[in-house]
Amino acid sequence: MLGTVQPVRGIAAICKKRGSYLLVDGAQSVPHFPVNAQDMGCDFLCFSGHKMLGPTGTGVLWMKEEFIPPFMVGGGTVDDVDIGDSTAGGYILTGGYKRYEAGTPHISGAIGLAKAVKYLENLGIDAIFRHERKLTEHLLSGLAGIDNVNVYGPQDIKNRIGVVSFTIDRIHPHEVAYLLDERAAILVRSGEHCCIPLMKHMGLKKGTVRVSLYLYNTLEEVDLLIETIEEIARMV
Repeated sequence: MLGTVQPVRGIAAICKKRGSYLLVDGAQSVPHFPVNAQDMGCDFLCFSGHKMLGPTGTGVLWMKEEFIPPFMVGGGTVDDVDIGDSTAGGYILTGGYKRYEAGTPHISGAIGLAKAVKYLENLGIDAIFRHERKLTEHLLSGLAGIDNVNVYGPQDIKNRIGVVSFTIDRIHPHEVAYLLDERAAILVRSGEHCCIPLMKHMGLKKGTVRVSLYLYNTLEEVDLLIETIEEIARMV
């Protein structure tokens, strides 16, 4: 919601000291800047396909080691079955990632996700990161000069990605999102962004408007966004 780059290495060190496992949600990081799971020190890393130009309903769960047993067993997960052997439930699991993928996989989704990954690799994740940073810096600078607009999250561009949340005084975030669509065909997300506890902590009962910049956005589009937000803010 805030676009903050978290100090994962430090958090991982605390977890290791306490004997806890660490799962990192990389949905808003893996598609946007270089990520090295081994270097971060996390035990689990997950991310979704639809936030990286892939199909909906796809994603990845990386595990440092096989900490957890499979949630389901069946076709593809089992190496051998013996109905007379009750010591292991009558079956022996196969090794590696296959033991976690029971049944018929989402084949078309997996192919689409692989194509998306290859596309991003060809563009270069460093190039994507630099482009996004340029857009984010431009957006933050533009919003800072508009009365009645409140931006949430780090102001330092070095500690954030291109996810920018804001509100406009006395206008509901849903209404702002509607007006952006109606006036300039700009699509944003409004509401609580699946993080209600954070919203409560920040006193944002109605949520925020969230802009998500990516490789396909341009400076001209950011300018249009800033201009339209300024028009809406004048309504207050």
